[in-house]
Amino acid sequence: MVSFSRTQLTGFGCLLLATALAVHDHLSNPRLLIGSSSDFMVAQKDTKDTPSDLTELAEQITNSVDATAEIEERDNIFQISSGDTMMSMLARIGVAREEATRAIEAMKRVYDLRELKVGQDINVRFRKDSSKKEVSLTSLSFKASLENEIILESSEDGVFSAKKYQVALQKVQRCVEGTIDSSFYSAALKRGVPAQVVREAINALSFDVNWQHDPTRGDPFKIVYEVYQDTNGNVVRADNLKYVAFDPGGKNNVRRVYRFQPVKGTPGYYDANGVSVVKTLLQTPMDPSKMRVTSKFGRRIHPILGYSKQHKGVDFAAATGTPVRAAGDGIIVKASYWGHYGNIVQIKHNSEYTTAYAHLSRMKVKVGQKVRQNQIIGNVGATGRTTGAHLHYEVLRNGIHINPQSLKLLPTVKLNPKDLADFRRVKMQIEKEIAEMPSAPSQIASVDTRIKTS
Repeated sequence: MVSFSRTQLTGFGCLLLATALAVHDHLSNPRLLIGSSSDFMVAQKDTKDTPSDLTELAEQITNSVDATAEIEERDNIFQISSGDTMMSMLARIGVAREEATRAIEAMKRVYDLRELKVGQDINVRFRKDSSKKEVSLTSLSFKASLENEIILESSEDGVFSAKKYQVALQKVQRCVEGTIDSSFYSAALKRGVPAQVVREAINALSFDVNWQHDPTRGDPFKIVYEVYQDTNGNVVRADNLKYVAFDPGGKNNVRRVYRFQPVKGTPGYYDANGVSVVKTLLQTPMDPSKMRVTSKFGRRIHPILGYSKQHKGVDFAAATGTPVRAAGDGIIVKASYWGHYGNIVQIKHNSEYTTAYAHLSRMKVKVGQKVRQNQIIGNVGATGRTTGAHLHYEVLRNGIHINPQSLKLLPTVKLNPKDLADFRRVKMQIEKEIAEMPSAPSQIASVDTRIKTS
């Protein structure tokens, strides 16, 4: 089938119009036609099926061209910019306000459009009538969250309907092995372990591993964790750390930690004997990947005073604003500015132990407040007598300063016989899965269907 572009059709129409003008002029002025004899004939104007005037003729030609104009259907991806709304985005495409309003009202029934984020992609399908310069919205879709998708569709009569679908995700277990180069954190990240899982592994090991002293280059580690994947194998969400093994110093003294949830308790991490790894106090009350030890416990030359003096704690250098966490459960007994300590927080954990956190830029607790282990109590700063931003961390036992890095405290949680039996079954299952898994991130495809939720 032969097809013509709009430009070709328009040119052809103009040619027809010019021809019609010539014919009209000729018929409007009859001329003598000379024959082969003396007979004379007069050409008569035939008005059958002839437009009454040139305007009508031009309109017929134009209409015939417009009738053949193409209606294009397009698929585009538009991105929400700062200050954008769904209405402004549809207006940019060319959708009439009345139609955009109907589409938005349909979407509001399943999703609060105020939740749209800058940078969010909106998939839009629309029809564009090149003759009338009009745009009709056919369908629209976007990810409302990692697990939910909004789909808007238009019926033939222009009625919009919107639905919210939950994307079915598959949980996949991954096993990663590696050795330390510069740090445990960076080595695990390079192997593809999500940052939150690495931090969870560091926290689980932090009661037994001194991250500023124990690890050395070449130390081996293994991490098993779970992720949720979409149909294309893309990781939508990283989930629980299930197991981590680490041999600090490479001395064949492997620390193994397993995730387990007691029947009447919350999930936690336990060693190979089913003993909770959580101790009374943390050795390092900060994210180990964001700090370094600059001054240890004991006598030293004071950096400002210039003479030998007992250093009653450990200094951790970190950027101003880095979160500082409670080393253990307790009650706040001091939260104020205190001489050369600057902003300081003190926590009384029990009748025996107290911890102190000095030079803070901000304090996020008040005297008398109860705090839990790992709760953020303030931020690193440089208040008081200091040469730069750092945390000065002290541990007092019965009022006497002790080395925070030498703490060897008993576990706070022990499993009862029934939970211990369950733990051993979980431990065996994890070890069996580790033996069967490749030691690299696995890519397992799954058949996925969308589940309509509203």
